Amino acid sequence: QGMLEDLVVAAAWLDGVSFHFVGSLEDGSSWRVRRGRHGAIDVDRVVTGPLKDVLINASAGGSLKNARITIDCAMFSQGINEWQTVANLSGDRTLQVDCNRRNYSNLAKHVDRLSNVAKALASSDEKASVDAEIAGWKTLLKEISTAVSESSNAAGKHVHVLLKTSDLARALSGGHTICCKSGKDRTGVAVTLEETRALAARFRVVDE
Repeated sequence: QGMLEDLVVAAAWLDGVSFHFVGSLEDGSSWRVRRGRHGAIDVDRVVTGPLKDVLINASAGGSLKNARITIDCAMFSQGINEWQTVANLSGDRTLQVDCNRRNYSNLAKHVDRLSNVAKALASSDEKASVDAEIAGWKTLLKEISTAVSESSNAAGKHVHVLLKTSDLARALSGGHTICCKSGKDRTGVAVTLEETRALAARFRVVDE
């Protein structure tokens, strides 16, 4: 419970953090990190490589004055090994259930916002492909909703809470991480499963 409580607080704090671009791309630039009333932290990161090219093209003039990237953070919790089974039968799972339901709601709002932006920016030639991509996001979101609901019952242990949220993060070009306290549950079991799925999907590695 203790680590989960810490992660819930950390994820809530991270949600809403924004990176503000300072300076111009030609003279060496930095980002300023802000979060509401907590003020700003100068991190002095010079933008180079492919990201620099993307930003130059986006700004059309080499300057990104007042540009901002805001983080939308969602955290889900689902144990996989025998300790989750023990917790389901004997422990208080209220925090995990509440965490997953609340963060599903946040994730759904983010997908809605991103869908609206994608539709608004799509040209007439891109409309069909954008609609298909958004439909894929919505399908994953529905699968996450089902997994969160089924994992909420007394005997629930639904690995798709982790797998489908990871799939959606990749589909949205977002970042994601899987971790746990011991390194033997989510970290060991879920990461191994995810890497196996990636091998099967990308390199056609299958059981023979």
